[in-house]
Amino acid sequence: MTGWHREHLPREVIPLSPRQIREYELPYVGRLRKRGLEPEAVYQLLYRLAHQVAAQNVTTRAILEENERIKRGLSQWQSRIARQLEAGAGQDAVVYPTRPPFGNQGRHPSA
Repeated sequence: MTGWHREHLPREVIPLSPRQIREYELPYVGRLRKRGLEPEAVYQLLYRLAHQVAAQNVTTRAILEENERIKRGLSQWQSRIARQLEAGAGQDAVVYPTRPPFGNQGRHPSA
């Protein structure tokens, strides 16, 4: 039994859509489809789907980390403004920036 490895995939693998996955037809072994599916084709599809899911997990993780960073920045900004107001500095003494400090000026890191 031979498994599929990274070198069996082209460098840029085009992700399969959910519809393509549902409609994907694997070749059969033997005559009249009585012996089952071709093992190599099954392993190739499984590895391709695993590769696709891994790439999506990396993207999802990056988005969640960015979301947490933005939430922390907003919370810090809100706390700073609240402390200024509680200190009795008055509305005139509070400096309101045009937007909270999010690092990348509110843009996604890939932008």
